[in-house]
Amino acid sequence: MNKQFECTKLSLEDLPKIIEIEQSAHVSPWTSGVIKDSLKQYECWGLKNNDELIGYIFFTLRTGECEILNLCIAPKHQCHGYGTTLLTAILNHAKHQKIKMAFLEVRNSNQQALKLYDKLGFNETGIRKNYYPTKSGRENAILLAKDLS
Repeated sequence: MNKQFECTKLSLEDLPKIIEIEQSAHVSPWTSGVIKDSLKQYECWGLKNNDELIGYIFFTLRTGECEILNLCIAPKHQCHGYGTTLLTAILNHAKHQKIKMAFLEVRNSNQQALKLYDKLGFNETGIRKNYYPTKSGRENAILLAKDLS
């Protein structure tokens, strides 16, 4: 069977699958209400393989900046380069929109994501202390940026 990968904008029709992936992949997932509101408020693109949603990314493009709000790949599809594929597509889209900088934050414990962002040229710009909730307290967020110009 020939695999057909597609990066496409997502809509409220994709809400159940986004929620499923979010809850399976995150320690402290966004609620279904937050996801639904975010689908209305922000851009959300997904990576699909033969119509199966593999992962998604919520982001904004404003005043010359791209802010990555949530990048998530379904656990069974992690470590296969899909995060790279999806994020690269968004960064290329941002460049075509004349966006100059991309920003995001990531849990300091998320080594897999940190490797991805490093590979794609993001640089650490700061730390937000005790930003993310965990099962046993809170952890820092590492702030990252990439020049797209």
